[in-house]
Amino acid sequence: MDMKNLFGGQAVIEGVMMRGAGRMAIAVRRADGTIALQVSAYRPWTEKSPWLGLPVVRGAVALADALVTGIRALNYSARVVEEDGAAGTGTATGGDRTGAGEDRWLALVNALAVALALVVFVLLPTWLAAWLPVAGDLGRNIVEGGVRLLLLLGYLLAIGRIPDIRRVYQYHGAEHKAIHALEAGAPLTPAGARPFPRFHPRCGTAFLLFVAVLAVAVHALFGWPSFWWRTAVRLALVPVIAGLAFEWIRLAGRSRSRWAAVLAAPGLWLQRLTTEEPGDDQLEVALVALRACLGEAAGGGLAAAQQVSGAAGAAAMAATAAAAPVGVDGGGVRSGA
Repeated sequence: MDMKNLFGGQAVIEGVMMRGAGRMAIAVRRADGTIALQVSAYRPWTEKSPWLGLPVVRGAVALADALVTGIRALNYSARVVEEDGAAGTGTATGGDRTGAGEDRWLALVNALAVALALVVFVLLPTWLAAWLPVAGDLGRNIVEGGVRLLLLLGYLLAIGRIPDIRRVYQYHGAEHKAIHALEAGAPLTPAGARPFPRFHPRCGTAFLLFVAVLAVAVHALFGWPSFWWRTAVRLALVPVIAGLAFEWIRLAGRSRSRWAAVLAAPGLWLQRLTTEEPGDDQLEVALVALRACLGEAAGGGLAAAQQVSGAAGAAAMAATAAAAPVGVDGGGVRSGA
């Protein structure tokens, strides 16, 4: 497979994470206008064992991989942003919220965000569907899926009104444009990436939509047992549904046929809620991360690459984590808004 089709990424706080060519790069715009860049070796989990790369299995593995690397990228961007905020106010970021203590704090924030997502998008829809006047097991499963989809759309619309999240959505658009430019062989500059659409068929937003649709069909196979049994079944089926959605989005993104365009259309439409048109400064950040993955010189305006310390902006990070659905982008696995 062409190396260009193995790149993916995610929007983070004031920046973009890219993965591909054996590297993961996180570029974050600092308050002084420079770009903080962290580059590390990266090998997808699906490549660590032949059976992890099997169809459907690779989707569940990719989901776990995207969660881990996505949270790591969010943590880094939050540290950079908070360090800038502390420097601007003259306050220190050290103390007992650094090192192992800070890692525990970030782990708690991330765990709470995941737990809240499970409650809202797994437990709440099946509980509400049980109380609605619907006849038949299939009808209840369809209503549950409809409730889940409405909650997802409402959530995306609501957080899109938050100014900080709108900036994340602009970086999301910048990430898509950068990957489009790479795939098209265009110059990896703001001018080269600007003409491309801010939507991408392998976006994580589309992944979430496919998961919501496939969940109805898969859940219907198990009827409508008691609430707690339904909950256990739905949680157990998350890896299976993620794997099926992964294959769906993979086909939709790689094929140029008419049916693939039909499959991709709903996901592209939904990205109107999770992307915004980026400015050249945001395109520059996305391209710095992409070129770093390619091993190219990133250009001027870079701050020293480093893992900054200090307590992360927990509230901003949690909101961004919740706004960054997990999925696939540019052919690579991603968690991105």
